[in-house]
Amino acid sequence: MIASLRRLLHRWRIVIPDRLRFSPALRWLLYHRILRFRASRRPEGAEETVKTIEDLCSAARLAVSADQILSVEKRIQALPVAPNEASAILGESDGLINKVAVLKPHNDATGERGVIFISFEYEWAKLLGARNLDEFARRYHLVVSPTWTPPHSAVNCLFPEIFPEPVYCLISNVTDLGTFPRLSDNYRMIDLFASSWVDPKLFDPLPPGERDIDLIMLANFGIYKRHHVLFRALGRLPDTWKVVLVGQPNGSRNAEVLLSEAECFGVRDRIELRQRLSDEEVCELLCRARMSLICSRREGSCVAVVESMFANTPVALLKGAGIGSAKFVNASTGAFLDESRLATELLGFHESAAGLSPRAWCLENGLDAKSSSRRLNDFLAADCQRRGLPWTADLLPMHWRPDPRLSHPQDAPWLDAEVRKIYELTGIKMEVSHRSGAE
Repeated sequence: MIASLRRLLHRWRIVIPDRLRFSPALRWLLYHRILRFRASRRPEGAEETVKTIEDLCSAARLAVSADQILSVEKRIQALPVAPNEASAILGESDGLINKVAVLKPHNDATGERGVIFISFEYEWAKLLGARNLDEFARRYHLVVSPTWTPPHSAVNCLFPEIFPEPVYCLISNVTDLGTFPRLSDNYRMIDLFASSWVDPKLFDPLPPGERDIDLIMLANFGIYKRHHVLFRALGRLPDTWKVVLVGQPNGSRNAEVLLSEAECFGVRDRIELRQRLSDEEVCELLCRARMSLICSRREGSCVAVVESMFANTPVALLKGAGIGSAKFVNASTGAFLDESRLATELLGFHESAAGLSPRAWCLENGLDAKSSSRRLNDFLAADCQRRGLPWTADLLPMHWRPDPRLSHPQDAPWLDAEVRKIYELTGIKMEVSHRSGAE
């Protein structure tokens, strides 16, 4: 009796905060509380201004309507920030950028610019602590890939105002194509996602009849991944199903936390939890699964969606999910399921999944890394022509697993020397990978 009560209380501690987190009424109240109490005074000095921008961005991420977001953005635009002062505040750096790929070297003889690709805001913010930032911007085109939607953050608002040249920016959601230019007119938007860089060669899909995993969930253990949604449904699914969770800790949420949540829903013995796997192991598990599930209601692009598709594993998202890669879910690649009827709809999806062809659809529609590299190259070449800048050498193709890297680093004998040149110029080391996608 006491054990049952403890499990019930544990479930409530999981489900109730989750419902409150997505409650429009509570988000509306928190939005107005921030505007009234945390961002109401006109800030004095750069530090207060940046803090106010961070508060306003928090309000934007809580907004429940487009009008609320636009109102916050107008208030951010009205705040004066001296670029050099903001740079000193945001540009704290450990001198190392990890999530980076050098796609093209600077040509010392002709002055033709190189191209550097950086993912995650906290990574490209490190450039603000660089020496000779103006010279760096004259030598390299910068392409960045954001992480979340809505993308409002102090870095995303201020970085393009500080960086001396246009910032080429990918998207996490199609809505970003409109949002980023409102944050700064120094953005040049590119209709590519973090999930646009999956290398099909990493996956060797098994035929439907040879797949031994009924459902796989590829997600870190963060609270926003909402594993509990699957746990609630799992008790009403066949106990013969093999269900595999693949991920890694997120902050304080480790495997023990996840297993305790599964225990309180009575499904601890129904899941196989795998963590900190190699890229090869992750790809192999995806290729063995009959279907994949994502339970998030809001995040960024979600690369796992397209990785599942290239494993020829149909993927299910929740109806209304604010996930960028939802754009690619259709009758050929997956389905949108009703969270309130998840067990029933997972049963139906399990039966129909073998008839879908997500990998073929992705290849036919150019969703692979090679096609995306070509699109990025064409965009930059056209923009350079428009700006009167030279473009005689094309980009080397890249892919993304788990970070951006050159697809064929053997084609870049200049890579180590280029990284040294960047370090000598800026004082920042770029930790590029020398592994290829096929390894």
